[in-house]
Amino acid sequence: MNISALKNFLIAHNLKTPVMFYDENEAEKVVALISEYLKNSDIYFAVKSCYNLNLLRYFARRNLGAEVMSELEFDLAQRAKFKKIILNGLGRSEQFLIKALKQKNTTLIVDTMRDLDIVKKYIATHSQASCQLGIRLRFDLSGLHVATPYSGKENKLGNYTDSEVYKEFISLIQNEKRAKWDIVHMHFAINELCSEPYVEVMKILRKHLTDIKQKYNIMPQRIDLGGGIEVYSANSKDKLKNLFNSVANEFANLFSHQKLVMEPGRFLSASTGYVLGKVIDIKKVKTKKWLITDIGTNVLIPNQNARYELLHPLSDSRGENIGITDGITSSVNNIVEDTYVNQPIQIGDDIIIGGVGAYTDVYSTFWGYAPFVICYIYKSGRIKITRSPKDVNLLHSVFFPK
Repeated sequence: MNISALKNFLIAHNLKTPVMFYDENEAEKVVALISEYLKNSDIYFAVKSCYNLNLLRYFARRNLGAEVMSELEFDLAQRAKFKKIILNGLGRSEQFLIKALKQKNTTLIVDTMRDLDIVKKYIATHSQASCQLGIRLRFDLSGLHVATPYSGKENKLGNYTDSEVYKEFISLIQNEKRAKWDIVHMHFAINELCSEPYVEVMKILRKHLTDIKQKYNIMPQRIDLGGGIEVYSANSKDKLKNLFNSVANEFANLFSHQKLVMEPGRFLSASTGYVLGKVIDIKKVKTKKWLITDIGTNVLIPNQNARYELLHPLSDSRGENIGITDGITSSVNNIVEDTYVNQPIQIGDDIIIGGVGAYTDVYSTFWGYAPFVICYIYKSGRIKITRSPKDVNLLHSVFFPK
């Protein structure tokens, strides 16, 4: 991140802050990390976490797949030229499912009896067709030694192994040679840096698949452990290495005939994005100084899963305690709640917030402020405007017509 280059670009193109940047050099770091430690695995990017087409194209060029939840995301993944797609989710139209089934590079995760009926109908009416299928399973995880966000919780996605959907899925795989069991899918983590939940779930799954093999002589080709990995940062790098290394080693010990699949979203995209803005006011409350910035929570919607951090000026635990907010947030909605700086900050100073590459494009709204101008930085250093002030004005005219 070259601050002078960013500021010069804004001046040259007459852009006002805040401006968001997706940085391909940052994307390279996270892709290199996961590729090194999960080298024998298939990595799919969870498209729901970022719709920036330039970043999607970069992930596609690096041979990642795309995990999508809707027809919009499916079309976006195809436009980005992903060579392999996993279609997850609920409520997908028959027309859309058939469109996906026709694509040889797409694995359809069935989740309801209706999904299965559509698959059967497709096979019956397309005599030469075969399809890659998966099913999302859920287990009672309340007994895990290390709790996960889904321990003891119900979730709309997935089926228990004694459900009618799963029984019908197994019957279809047994009796229809053109229905290929590609994936057994699970998702049970959020913001995870610890390998223990993955290891425990893999052991549960291993026992179940051994039973399936003995009873029906069928097995999936791949095992998908989902996403929910903590976002990349310099502070989390070593823990992420340990996580990936432990998961890969345990998977190799437990599954000799399947390939590991993982679907990180925020882990891959969050650290690729940062926003350049200005300090427009400063307010001190007791011992804490609040920096009021033009970077708005209309896009950087703070929630428990956000990992926004101060990149400039550099945070330093030895310095002064500050918080970063905009003019419309409530006491629980701040961009950065607590950090420290050891240099004086004045109104008009530059400020850069990092970790904003996930969900910002997806959730961007007119909440108090207009959406950001967005730029993309290629590995070469070339910067391209991907959402211009003209685009922002067009969005304004659509949301607020005359």
